[in-house]
Amino acid sequence: MLPTMIEDKDYNVSDNVIRDAFIVFMCVLTLTGCQTPAPEDPAAPEVISTTSNEAISTLLAKAETALANNRLTTPIDDNAYLWYLQVLAIDTQHESANTGISDIVEKYLSWAISNSDTGSAARAFDYLSKAKSVDESHPSIAAVEAYLSSKTTIRTARFPIDRTQLREKNTYIQSKLYEIAEEIDRLEASIVIHAPTDSLGRWIYQKLNSNTGSRISAIFEISNNPQIVLQYE
Repeated sequence: MLPTMIEDKDYNVSDNVIRDAFIVFMCVLTLTGCQTPAPEDPAAPEVISTTSNEAISTLLAKAETALANNRLTTPIDDNAYLWYLQVLAIDTQHESANTGISDIVEKYLSWAISNSDTGSAARAFDYLSKAKSVDESHPSIAAVEAYLSSKTTIRTARFPIDRTQLREKNTYIQSKLYEIAEEIDRLEASIVIHAPTDSLGRWIYQKLNSNTGSRISAIFEISNNPQIVLQYE
């Protein structure tokens, strides 16, 4: 229904003018009410190229071979963890790579339990540490750690190393490493090597291993405070 003519003291507006104004108003209202923002285009899914797929297939084959041969995190240039990480660098959600990393953790944890059950507590905790280094958030780690702790208590001995002497690889540090190697043999200990670089950590391991009666088990950790930690029962 159109509004009636409006009269007041100063103005006298006709019905036709009011009608025309009303029609314009309704058209504007209708147009603005019907307009809706254009929906945003959904993010395009990530597309893995054919070349990337070929690289992933090659890396997975290497990872599975290494896993089957228990090359879980060593040697440094050919281990399952390395190859799975390279797959995830291409595709962060790759199911087989994430499953493979979980399999590595599960292997280490099973070895930890087996060694604990046979009385090799130091080696058991060594495998637990390796499992943590691969994926500390794995849901089975807490239960296995509690199991190992309930069966034995591991003692530790720490041997700080001077950074300058380590970099120089001088006679003093080599003599000290020889003494530490004797302690490793005596205590039948496993070790954690803290070193500023991977190459220095490997040099320490080589010196220790060459002066012990049997091949030692070691974990490497990059640290600005070099030291060797012995773990034993």
